Amino acid sequence: MATFRIVHTDPTVVPNEIEFGELEASGLDYTFEPITTRSQEELIRKVTDADALMVGFAQITRPVIEAMSHCKVISRYGIGVDMVDLQAASERGIMVANVPDYCFEEVSNQTMAFLLGLNRNLVAENAWVHAGNWGRPPNAPLPARLSKQTAGIVGLGNIGRAVVSKCQAFGMRVVGFDPYVSAEAARGWGVELMGLDELLRQADYVCLHVPLTPETHHLIGAEQFALMKPSAVLINVARGPVVDQKALYQALVNKSI
Repeated sequence: MATFRIVHTDPTVVPNEIEFGELEASGLDYTFEPITTRSQEELIRKVTDADALMVGFAQITRPVIEAMSHCKVISRYGIGVDMVDLQAASERGIMVANVPDYCFEEVSNQTMAFLLGLNRNLVAENAWVHAGNWGRPPNAPLPARLSKQTAGIVGLGNIGRAVVSKCQAFGMRVVGFDPYVSAEAARGWGVELMGLDELLRQADYVCLHVPLTPETHHLIGAEQFALMKPSAVLINVARGPVVDQKALYQALVNKSI
């Protein structure tokens, strides 16, 4: 049986005993080759005879995919697969896999860290004390009571639902937007499902938990910022391009959020 060649494309994502244990258990006769750069030229040179790619953040573009003569699978460390040209992979009959429950606890906890830090004004007050001051910084807003505030969760997948339960633990009202979730399912999670525009009007904290797709690219832009409360907070732990960065900058300059 021919040796199965696996190329690992990201030096910043280090495989551990879990991956190698699964490979050993598979019974494959395999070689494992890490690449120390994400450059397209290096990828193309290294992957031509690969049977499988293990991908973190390297961009697996059409030229990279077309350079592979017999790749069978591209496996992504994580949930999103926006770094893989899915159309090109489909045309070559290459399966693209992901890990749908990857780090959802960690990402949801980070969301809550942002929410609580912003609610309590921790960064500014920490800097104020480190500068040798005491008491509240001048003009610092008083923290709002979370049990009187609304969290708007955009995307009710594994991460979004984990954030829902954590917001509810603080007594927050939770509203959600997800075109692929039924109102009945949302009610079961204690979430009031509504359209995105209405969510933006009502939410004190807007938390983004959607994959980056053509449908969600610049999902939040100038029109959406105009709907939000001037006191509202946007927390994006999804991909950056889900938010129109120029519109975000302008919204912050104008203090419209």
